[in-house]
Amino acid sequence: MSTNKKITITQKKRKLDDINQETPKLNDNESSSGSSSSSEVENSSESDFDLDDIENTNVVKKQKMSKNDDGAEQFSSAMSAILGSHLKQYDRIDPIMARQKKALEKIEQDKLDEKARKLLSREKKKFLTKSRKSEIIPQDITEDNSVQKLLEQEKKLKKIAQKGVVRLFNVITTTQLKTERQVNEKLASSKIKSIIHKEKEQSKLISEVSKETFLDLVKAAGDEEEDLF
Repeated sequence: MSTNKKITITQKKRKLDDINQETPKLNDNESSSGSSSSSEVENSSESDFDLDDIENTNVVKKQKMSKNDDGAEQFSSAMSAILGSHLKQYDRIDPIMARQKKALEKIEQDKLDEKARKLLSREKKKFLTKSRKSEIIPQDITEDNSVQKLLEQEKKLKKIAQKGVVRLFNVITTTQLKTERQVNEKLASSKIKSIIHKEKEQSKLISEVSKETFLDLVKAAGDEEEDLF
């Protein structure tokens, strides 16, 4: 019994020694992994810190620039650079636009185009008004006022022509009414009942009114109008 107990005790001791030997290895691994993770965390925190610091410093710089700097230094440096620049002889005529050659060429081209357009429009107007009389009424007045007399006579003739045209149209309308009345009377006396026969007879009677009879009717209507006036 005693021997068996001794064997079990020794086995237990060996197991404990093995466990004790394994634990420091695990501790070493854990410590190494922990140190690596902590270093990564520290590195990431340091990188974040660095970025935040850079952004903050940029913001502070911008704020300082906007508050304290009014742009006078940059303006003075630009002005001194412009004034210190050397121009060629042909550029000294117009030094403001000396560096803008394309803009100057465009301005000159626009001026030339405008001149060409004006000349073309003038030539076109001259061509169109070549055969057109600008002065219809003569301006020269002689001693016997012949021009004035001619103008007055022209006015009188215009009035007579207007009256004649009005009377002519009135006479034509009265003649048409008379012819229609005569045709209707003849149709009523002919005792034609069908509409087709009536239309044919009407067209026949209208065609029977010759040029001479129509002119006679116009003349008679004109005499009647003269009696009325």
